[in-house]
Amino acid sequence: MSGSRHAACLRLRAGMHSDAEEIRAFCRLQIAHYKVPRYIVFQQAFPTTVTGKIRKIDLRQQMQALLALESEPTA
Repeated sequence: MSGSRHAACLRLRAGMHSDAEEIRAFCRLQIAHYKVPRYIVFQQAFPTTVTGKIRKIDLRQQMQALLALESEPTA
């Protein structure tokens, strides 16, 4: 395993503005340093199921393609 590759996918509310460094600074104050996301991706919408839940597997595949990451086995 080659270190932490956490990614945060965010959808901002209408009228809100932020950037990746602001999100990282907030995370550094709230969570352990090794959990701070390396990649911050702002999205307009998330892939969802018919009931409105986020399809995490589709989101993970999108991020792997976008960030050119290799898949790591999950538990």
